[in-house]
Amino acid sequence: MAAKKLKKRKKKIKKVLSAEEKASLRRQNRLHADVKALFKAMGFEYISTNGIQKKFGDTPGELDGVYIFENIIILCEETISLSNDHLRTKQVYYQKILENKKEFFEWLKKLGKDKFKEYPLPRYFLSYIYITETIVDEDIRNRFPQFKYIGPKALKYFLRVAKSIRFSSRNEFFKFLGLNLDDIGSVSSSHEERHIDSAVIIPESSSGFPEGIQVVSFVMKAKELLDCAYVFRKDNWENRIGQYYQRLVDKNKVERIRNYLAKEGRTFIDNIIVTLPEGTSFSKNNKIIDVNQIATISNVQIRIPYKINSIGIIDGQHRVLGHYEGNDHLENKIAQHRDKRHLFVTGIFYEEGKFDELKKRTFESGLFLLMNNNHSKVRTDLLHYIETLKAPLSPIGVAGTVLMRLNEREPFLNLFKLSPLDKEGIKTPTIVKFGLQGVVEISEKKETLFKYWKGANKKKLLTGELDQKIYDAYVDFCVRSLAIYFSSIKASFTSNWNLDKNNRLLATTAIVVFLKSFSSSLQKYKGVQDFEFYKKKFSSLNINFSKGEFAKFGSRDWKMLTDKIDAECWT
Repeated sequence: MAAKKLKKRKKKIKKVLSAEEKASLRRQNRLHADVKALFKAMGFEYISTNGIQKKFGDTPGELDGVYIFENIIILCEETISLSNDHLRTKQVYYQKILENKKEFFEWLKKLGKDKFKEYPLPRYFLSYIYITETIVDEDIRNRFPQFKYIGPKALKYFLRVAKSIRFSSRNEFFKFLGLNLDDIGSVSSSHEERHIDSAVIIPESSSGFPEGIQVVSFVMKAKELLDCAYVFRKDNWENRIGQYYQRLVDKNKVERIRNYLAKEGRTFIDNIIVTLPEGTSFSKNNKIIDVNQIATISNVQIRIPYKINSIGIIDGQHRVLGHYEGNDHLENKIAQHRDKRHLFVTGIFYEEGKFDELKKRTFESGLFLLMNNNHSKVRTDLLHYIETLKAPLSPIGVAGTVLMRLNEREPFLNLFKLSPLDKEGIKTPTIVKFGLQGVVEISEKKETLFKYWKGANKKKLLTGELDQKIYDAYVDFCVRSLAIYFSSIKASFTSNWNLDKNNRLLATTAIVVFLKSFSSSLQKYKGVQDFEFYKKKFSSLNINFSKGEFAKFGSRDWKMLTDKIDAECWT
């Protein structure tokens, strides 16, 4: 019998990746590692689906990863880029999953095995999260609303919170998903609303606060605050201008407090300052009483709705967060304190209908600033930001708002360092204090944009009356005018318009002097000019913005540089 000929296997040729492809692969792997670290820190289980093709209906596709906690299922798309075609494809695939939900869960249970808990099909909550290194603008969010989006800054934020307070960070993530506590896990057998009940121990008869605000003190469990509280952190996933004012959570501070709790077996005696949610009520002998009566009645009970993200922490977030639910060696000791009523809380209660959200944040940020202004750890840019919220009509208030809006558009799109989460960027405190506020101040006597703005009813702002519509119109005028001015600078010195340390055009010194010179141009030409006008004027400016040459001016030679720009451009 003739021996069978052995077939030679063809050797697979390994593709040689270019330097650019290697860099992209590293970025993609890093993004995947960050996403896994985030969900692991929050206590989610990971189901690997990457590379597994699965058809639902008539549409094939794959998922980069699936994460599960109880009945919450997160489908993840992880990409370092963003395109309409890719989003459209994923949108169609997601729709097919929803149309074939039963088949999808049967397939997922086989992959997940013991990671699944049994819930009725309607009880499962499914969310598709698109996680990208690219900033996702409003146009894309509106065109593909089926997805939840986590951009680079939001991912850094969630990672920081999750690594700081572990499983307790889930509640803020549930807020991002639009969930309530009742949506998670099994359906409660009781249909009654849950509440937090406590005794009012110090009703304040004269707080000195504005009319419509009542202040009460009581005690709470840390678990209740961890479940129901939120912190208005300035640098958060919502990124809403003029709404939030608190600092980022400090992991080291949380751990120091956690160690103290475990060692001493007690918490600090300082009160946690919070705002109380709508639905909070006061009673005496089970009869509801008016909030204005509590200062004259003893043995008053307070009842607070037990709802996720409903109690706002103004001061004391780290003392609460030190009780977080985790899996470290201290967890057994901390768990005993988490469910113990030992936190002293001072609650601010807004009488219904007397304060809108903006007025609430303005009051709260002022209170936060009062308590923290002398603390060295409060950054200057955060203090400027709080001033923007507390006193929006002040020079720094207007400048802060204009700066944040400039960061949302060209030529400064995402160039300013507005958060500790930003690893690089243009530092803003000096620009706001010494440059921008002098250009945008609400004054008709100084050479500012306000003097040359032809807005209707502008004089209202001069009286100190905050008319939001007029204020927004003025801020828009400032942003448009400065965008034109600096776009002409960018066009005139294109090679220097980057964050490379060898180029100093985007250094704070250069930006401050260009702002000061802008005021000179306003006076010279009686208002704002167009792009071509400024570009032509800057063609005669002889300044070398390379690091070595520009350094000879010094960091505070503002007058010399301003005079040079004025002389070469506005004569």
